[in-house]
Amino acid sequence: MSPARLFALTLVALVVVAAGCGSGPKNVTKAQYQAQLTKSGQAVTIAGQQLGKVITIAEFNGAVTDLQKALRDGEKNLKGLQPPAKARAANKRLAQAFGDLADALEAVKEARRVSIVKARQALGELGKTDAIKEGRAAIEELDRLGYSASGAAP
Repeated sequence: MSPARLFALTLVALVVVAAGCGSGPKNVTKAQYQAQLTKSGQAVTIAGQQLGKVITIAEFNGAVTDLQKALRDGEKNLKGLQPPAKARAANKRLAQAFGDLADALEAVKEARRVSIVKARQALGELGKTDAIKEGRAAIEELDRLGYSASGAAP
């Protein structure tokens, strides 16, 4: 076999393998999507509750990081899904809100370097961010569409 033909066959094989890797969102049913909403929402809720319970500075720092991880995992999981058509726009908004809120938590970490009081103030300010507003709007839309998304609130 000629080197050019071998190269062409190898290239075709690589393209086929890459196409089969499935980097696109996974189609899911309403029930499967609901399950993922619930799972992501519970993880974010638990991490957020832990942040509210901390006493020490080390616990606070760890809890902020854990909340960011839960939000980023939720963002990744939601982006990896293709829910039923009517829920796609709200899913995209919610995933984006999770990521944006995780980013906004960096300000809390920065404020923590000044003082725990400043960090708690920065945490309180998150309620005014676009990430929270967009997340709540996405959840309200999903609720109107028949999903139980309130537990996924950022």
